[in-house]
This record gives sequence, C-alpha cells and structure tokens, in this order.
Amino acid sequence: MLLLLASLLAFAQDSDADVDADAVIVVSASGSGAPRGELAVAVEVIDNEEIVLGGARTVADVLATHPGVDVQLGRFGAEVRLRGMEADQTLVLVDGVRMVGQKDGVIDLSRLPIENIARIEIVKGPASAVYGSDALGGVIHIITKSPDEPLSGVIRTQIGTRNSLDVTGSVSVRREKWAATLSGGVHGADGWDLDPSDEQTNGSQWRQGEVGGQVRFTPSPELTVVVDASSQLRDLVGVDGAAGGAVLDRTTRTEDHRGGVNVTSLVGERTKLSGGLRGAVYRDQFLIDQRGSDGLDAYEETMESTLTGVVRMDRSMGGGHALAIGMDGEWRELSADRLAEGDGRRLRGAIFAQDRWSLPSVPVVVTPGVRVEADEWFGAAIAPKLAARWDPSDGIVVRASVGQGYRAPSLRELLLRFENPGQGYVVSGNPDLQPERSVTADGGFEYQIGDAWLSASGFHTQASNLIAIDTLDPGENGQGIRFGYTNIGRARLSGVELGLKGDLAKEFNVGVAWTGLLTRDLARKGPLPGRAAHRLSGTVRAGSPDKVVVVARGALTSRRPYYAVDASVDAPADILWGSPVGLVDLRVTGAIGRRAHWNAGIDNVFDAGNVVTDPLSPRRLTAGFDLRLGALPKEAP
Repeated sequence: MLLLLASLLAFAQDSDADVDADAVIVVSASGSGAPRGELAVAVEVIDNEEIVLGGARTVADVLATHPGVDVQLGRFGAEVRLRGMEADQTLVLVDGVRMVGQKDGVIDLSRLPIENIARIEIVKGPASAVYGSDALGGVIHIITKSPDEPLSGVIRTQIGTRNSLDVTGSVSVRREKWAATLSGGVHGADGWDLDPSDEQTNGSQWRQGEVGGQVRFTPSPELTVVVDASSQLRDLVGVDGAAGGAVLDRTTRTEDHRGGVNVTSLVGERTKLSGGLRGAVYRDQFLIDQRGSDGLDAYEETMESTLTGVVRMDRSMGGGHALAIGMDGEWRELSADRLAEGDGRRLRGAIFAQDRWSLPSVPVVVTPGVRVEADEWFGAAIAPKLAARWDPSDGIVVRASVGQGYRAPSLRELLLRFENPGQGYVVSGNPDLQPERSVTADGGFEYQIGDAWLSASGFHTQASNLIAIDTLDPGENGQGIRFGYTNIGRARLSGVELGLKGDLAKEFNVGVAWTGLLTRDLARKGPLPGRAAHRLSGTVRAGSPDKVVVVARGALTSRRPYYAVDASVDAPADILWGSPVGLVDLRVTGAIGRRAHWNAGIDNVFDAGNVVTDPLSPRRLTAGFDLRLGALPKEAP
C-alpha cells in the first residue's frame, strides 16, 4: 500500500486542471466524495434533521419505515434487506468500514444509536465493484458527524413506557487547524412478551452504553488527518423455552470497540489521495442458565477482530472525466471454543478502479467499474459494473446499470458449530462452502414536480450458489436434528418501486414508496422465505422546526411466506404464510425558544405484530427534551 501511495503521488505531480475539492456530497456510490447530481448510481440520503424529527432511537428505527427498505426483527436482532436479498447480502458500513459482529449473518441495527450520525446513505443494487464481498443487495452507509462550529453541543433525553430511557449528548470544538467531538449515551428498556401463557419472552430487556470521539487535524488546506475511536457495551436478558418444558434464562453481553486513522491529501488542483487504517474488536458472551437444574447450562464466548487498510487516488482527467483507483486489504480473526478447526483467520486484498465520464453535450454520465479481490480461502473474484445516467431535460433523470455481486462465506459459516440443547438441534459450519454470486440489471427514472421528485425503477436479479441451512440428519422424534450450511440455493428476484419524495406544499414534506417483489426459490420451487410481495412505506412531515412539527411514519407489509425449520431445501415443502402487518409511529416536536425542543410520540400506534412471524415491539409512549448548546444558527433575513 505504501508503494502504491508513493507511485500515485508521483503520478499526481503534473496536476494543472480545475477541480472543486470541496464538492463532496455523497460517498457511497463510488467510495469517495462526488456531487450527488452527477452520479450514475442513485443514492438515497437520510439527513440528521430527518433522523431527529422522526423520533428514532436506533438505525433500525430510522430504516424501519424508509421507502424501499425492509427491516425485520429476528432472533439475532433487527436485520435489513434491500431488494429482497438476505441480511448478510446487504453491506453495512460505518464511515466506509464494514461492521463486525454478525450473528447468523445479521448485523443487529438496533445496537446502533443515532446521537452521532450525520446522515445515512443507501445504495440499492450490487455494489461489489466498489466494496467487494457482501454487497449483493446494496449498501447501508452510516456517516458520523464532524465538528462544524467553534463550540457546540446537544443533550437529548427521552423516557417511555416499559421503563425505556435514552440519554445522549455530544460536544464539539473547532479551531483553525483542528477540531474535536465527543459523544456518548446510555439506553435501555424492559423486555416484552406477546404470549403470557408461557415463560418465554419475545423481546429482551436491554441496557446499553457507548462513548466515541473524533479529532480532525488540518495543518494545511491540502492535508487532513482524522483519528477516531468508539466503544459500546450492551446487555440483553430474556427467557427461552426448551424441549420437555425446561425454562432457560438467557443473558448476552456484547462489546464493540473500534478506531482508526484516515489521511486525505490534495495534490495540485486535480488529484486527491487518501489512505486509512482501521481496527475493530467484537466480543460476544452468551450465558444459558436452566431454572431448577444445570443440565442445559451453557456459556459461550466469541471474539471477532478485524484490521483493514485502504489507499485510493481520485483524479480529475479533464473534459468531464474522473478516475478512481486503489487497493485495500483486510485481516480477520474469529476465536471461539466452538470452532471446528481452532482459531479462524483470513486475509484478503483487492484492487479496484472506477471511471466516470460526463458528456455535457448529450448530457450523459457513464461509470464503468471493476474490482478484483483475492481471498486466501477462495482465490480470486472479479466484480464488474456499468452504470449510466441521462438527463434529457431539467427535472428528468434516467438511469440504467448492470453489475455482478458476490459474497464470500463468513468465518462463522465456515467453521462455527452452534448447539442448542434446549431445542435439540445443532448447526455445523462447512469449510467447503463457495462464494455466492449474482447478476443484476436495473433501470429507472426520476421526474421533478415542483419541489418534489417522482421516481420509478425496476430490477431483475439472477442469484446462484446461495448458501442455505439444510437438514443433514433429521434425528429421531424431532430430537438430535443436525443442520449444516450448503451451496444449493438458486433464485430469481424481480421488483418494481414507485416513489414520491419532497415538499408538496409549504411546511409539508412527504416520502412514500410502494415496492412490488416477485421471488422464486429454484430449489424449493416456491417463493423465497420472509419476502413480502408488496410493501407500502413512508414518512409524512408537517410543520416548521422552529415551531411545531408532526411526523407520521409507517409501513404496510403484505403476508410473508415461510417454510418449516426441518424442511429440506432441495425438495418442495408446505408454505406457512404470515399475516399482513401495518406499523405506524407518530411524533410531535415543539420549540422552546431557539435552544430547546420538547417531543412526544407513540411507537407502533396500532400494536401490530404477532408471536410467530412478526414479533414487533408493542405500543410504546415516549416523551423527551432536547437542548442545544453553543452557537445558534443565524436568523433568516
């Protein structure tokens, strides 16, 4: 990486063309900053104002009603799906770095608080050409705040039913050549149970605390160095049932520690060089205590560590031509007593390139890209993508793309053995797994109506070599069932999305979308499990932030298909259908002077959800208070 950085630096010394180095609006489509209005790939942005006014406590809350995004609450937390792909086929990034701590392929978005989030960017469709493995369905990119005022701070508190509590705060300082921010919070709520007839709980009692900070040095206008670190501790307590009527008290403690450094240098007027090194450690402790006996007691500890590095050059070639090239690498280690072959280690690296051609006379933007990744477990993989954008007139945008995606099996899928003695089954890792692959073609258009945009898009995906859990040994009388991961899945997914977003009138904003999805599991000869054919979701906001704002968020999802747990993947099986679900949240925010705001809300207004297929958190009432410290925004003239 150092050699590449040196060579890129030498190549960049002949800079003489014009480029606006500050025109950084979104980063997720290309991996670096680019004006959103010039991108061939559509990027959806949820800004901080939308997050705060919507009353969300976590990233899962923010995305639960976002148009075209499907969030489901499962055994391992809140999982997100894009375009019908599985949760482990949607890449979740924080400041450009993939998150660690997956459980059964799921990154639990409910453990990500919102106090330090500047915005969330969403790219739908394969993004492996930019980010590599795991981005078959798309990318959820969480971008944290940077200090932008000489001295500022925010304190937010919220209480609610079920003893829920959220207290968060942040403080920022900015000087001529440096800036720093520090944020933290404590959160928690009691558990919940949708079926009082048994001892089991559907939602865990949880307590969480986190702290994080960032320091940004700017010794010259051409050089920026950012150092950041964060830590999180989370406890969950619940009750599970077991075969034979046993009752199990379950406690899970997770620790998430991460930090890194990133350097950006402007070389002349044409080139930006960037490089970074980041590390993360995720520790999971899982304790089962059987009431009245120690027969099913268990303690498991899992530790996952990663170290990633990247070097990248973005260069304006003149004439509407911009080139990005670079390389990155990742070292990952998984440690657990339940690994089939001791500690699991893995090293992979990649080189990538993306070209952006703007043809103002047409006007068309064409963006070809390719990534070549080498994995010590699986060898080389190539992920190309071609995207194009055409603006036939002001207020009309047409986009189309075709690209390949892939996902390398995780170390957990390869090596980890999970045993549930209470339910009498085992899930075994498979070191012979091969990467999943997909090809997606999509297209769409956007049309401006006043201050709002109407959009329509469609896509078709062919997926192969999908990893699924299949029955290896059915056991006897439902006991001793052994499952394992296998590459036997093949699927087709096609979808359409219609959306409307923007200001329909003064102080009246709407963002709503309908998604239609048609899936086919080619092994089972039926629909893919857990996918709804129809979903209507969105947010309506009325009012002014300096007075009173009313926000209604909601999602209406049609019934989802499921299969029996012990059904073989390569044979037809009876489909179990869930019920349609309608989730609605309401929130009112009012100003108290210019520094303070009060808020009140109702989560899950109609108490939607059911025990079997949609164990949603029951209705919750909330009330809170926000206080802004430091400089205030200037009054409008």
